[in-house]
Amino acid sequence: KMHGTGTFKSAGGAEYEGEFKDNKYDGHGTYRWTDGAMYDGAWKEGKMHGEGCYTDPDGVAWKGTFYAGRYYNGKAYLAL
Repeated sequence: KMHGTGTFKSAGGAEYEGEFKDNKYDGHGTYRWTDGAMYDGAWKEGKMHGEGCYTDPDGVAWKGTFYAGRYYNGKAYLAL
């Protein structure tokens, strides 16, 4: 069971480094997708949740508040 701080590498090559709780990303952590995208920030129950920064494969950064895996731009929640 993943609990505490550590690194998880998926079979597909993605990698998460940070805090775990009950086998889920929970707390602060960094996730790197194989396409070059990255998220560094708060996690809750396996989803981006709280303050963080998602950088897409083209290098465009989306910094701010995330809720249940979606970026909040002040008006609407966007799936990235």
